[in-house]
Amino acid sequence: SRVYSYKTNRVHHFLSRNELYYFYILEWSDKVVDIREQYPLLDVELAMDIAQKAGIKYPRDTISNFPYILTCDFMITTEKGLKARTIKNTKELNNRRTLEKLEIERRYWEYIGIDWCIVTEEEISMQKAREIEWLYTSAKLPEHLNKKEYTDAILRAVREDSVFNALKTVEDNFCLCNGSGLLMLKYLIWNKMINFDVSKIMSA
Repeated sequence: SRVYSYKTNRVHHFLSRNELYYFYILEWSDKVVDIREQYPLLDVELAMDIAQKAGIKYPRDTISNFPYILTCDFMITTEKGLKARTIKNTKELNNRRTLEKLEIERRYWEYIGIDWCIVTEEEISMQKAREIEWLYTSAKLPEHLNKKEYTDAILRAVREDSVFNALKTVEDNFCLCNGSGLLMLKYLIWNKMINFDVSKIMSA
């Protein structure tokens, strides 16, 4: 997947659905400042030395025998510093070679002094990630809807009526196309201008 981040103003590349969902949770969090994916363990000599001391065969290209540069799925800049996170399915943790590579990574980040851990599908709230993904499509409004009078009307209406009635009223009052109110509501929730339980809409 290739997804643009409104937090970093960059396109990010992900190799699995779990990585994508974890990205959405990071993108939503106010505590996350920057997100970098497939972050390399650049000090190859350090990584190889760690592997040797641990009695682990360091990964190499089968043809050239050239050592690979290992990567961490996410390097996250937070308000409290850097955090390295590796995304794995729980079933992958039964593979001995996978565990050996993870041990190299664990010791590498420990030596560097960066907090690291494995994140599996059990630690990712899939429901929350899907809700954030749903909101994400309206993180920016089309130009014809990007008017303060419209969004102000949405804010007033949802305080006074049921959500769907409020959105319909705003669409009718401003002669907007069906669905415009929902787009603007999603925009307001995404930009945290309104607190709302998204699951109430998604389950309706």
